[in-house]
Amino acid sequence: MVVKDVMSSDVIAVPADASLADAIEKLEQRGVGVLAVYSGDELLGTITEHDIAAWLANGDRDPTTAKVRDVVHREARYSREDQDIGEVARMMRDQHLNGMVVIRGNQPVGSVSLADLATRVDGGERRGTRTSTEADIAMTADDTIAPPARVYLQPIAAPAILGFYGFAGASFVYGAFTAGWFGGATTPLYLAPFIALFGGVATLLAGMWAFRARDGLATATFGTWGAFWIAYGLLYLFVATGSLTAAAIGPALGWWFIPLAAITLVAAIAAIPRNVAQSALWLLVFVASALATIGLLKGSPNWNAVSAYFFMGSALVAWYIGSAVLLEDSFRRVVLPLGKPDKAANIPGRRVTRFLEYRFGEPGVRAGH
Repeated sequence: MVVKDVMSSDVIAVPADASLADAIEKLEQRGVGVLAVYSGDELLGTITEHDIAAWLANGDRDPTTAKVRDVVHREARYSREDQDIGEVARMMRDQHLNGMVVIRGNQPVGSVSLADLATRVDGGERRGTRTSTEADIAMTADDTIAPPARVYLQPIAAPAILGFYGFAGASFVYGAFTAGWFGGATTPLYLAPFIALFGGVATLLAGMWAFRARDGLATATFGTWGAFWIAYGLLYLFVATGSLTAAAIGPALGWWFIPLAAITLVAAIAAIPRNVAQSALWLLVFVASALATIGLLKGSPNWNAVSAYFFMGSALVAWYIGSAVLLEDSFRRVVLPLGKPDKAANIPGRRVTRFLEYRFGEPGVRAGH
């Protein structure tokens, strides 16, 4: 069997002077593994996700300003339409490709992918007669799509959604209570369960799921603050039962905020490469924690009140970020911009979410939700 018997007649091409971002979007939206690159009427070569990943990994390069000609692979990445499919399968395996442009003479007439070749393998299996060529194709598909390893996929939703919402709820209620917007003799009875469960347990769980998602920043921030809100809720249960008084716990509580401020300051710095919104959030929380430390240690209601307003401000920012991540997850498009370094990721309506990353990397959940 030859290539023309299984190939697709579609030829997806991109001009050499097009932006690399356009090529990435075309690869993603059209679901092809390879693009033909033209300069005028001249076929320069091909470009694949593998080429793009290798180019990005080689130094500090900006895909938003690069052109396709900067990345194009000029060596032969083509198959002839009269070429045996077993030979093409071996070529794909040797060059780590999942698709090739098919040429007649010097002009592309179609494309062939592993999916096209696998159709032939499926047919052989259904008949119970797999030929040596089909065995080559099967081995090529296994070796090209992923390295020889057993991989267990356990996809989870973006943990940051729950983390930001849990933190926002606890911070707002704590801030409003501390600022004197509400409260009375029985308030600790109502405050403690909400802070401990909604703010503490939910946020801590988000931090642990973020650990599985390989998101170190979310693990540190949500894990730290989740544990704090649980402890704060337990502390106010003691106040509610009369074991402690709010005045007595003030100085000790002030010491709690010292390590929180230090950790959150580092988180604000670590969030800079992520997006402006997250960095601003943790900077606000750092300021709020520092002010709370001063207010509680000095026993100053004014400092505590200012701290409370910073906490409520951080709650609004956390709510915004959680909503942005949730809406992007649902619509698969940017709805609320977060100020990411990639300018295209801040354009409402732009598709930026990709659930599978680089073909030869580790599949699963992308780090850094």
